[in-house]
Amino acid sequence: MGVRKWQDRLTAWSSFCLACEFYHLDPESRRVDQVGKSTDEADALCVAHRARTTEGLCVLCGHRLPWVSPWAKSSIGCCELCFRVTYGSEAGDQVQERLTRRRKRAS
Repeated sequence: MGVRKWQDRLTAWSSFCLACEFYHLDPESRRVDQVGKSTDEADALCVAHRARTTEGLCVLCGHRLPWVSPWAKSSIGCCELCFRVTYGSEAGDQVQERLTRRRKRAS
């Protein structure tokens, strides 16, 4: 497959909001950077989620500080309440245990 065809496929695949796709919110929501050339990770989000992320808020509710992110070294994240509502309390407890162990190791 030629480079141009591969780029066209990648652009078409990645033209939707990363958060909407991951959290199964609005599969038709377009990302800010339609071409996919931006190096800013917030440009991979739709307008609403980008605004929340750039303000340092939960990408889902926009009210609380992010607690955890599904992507490594990312500023795109959701608060503990939204995470527990989306994935359940058991998953939230597991994340909390991992975060506690990391903090103990860091200190």
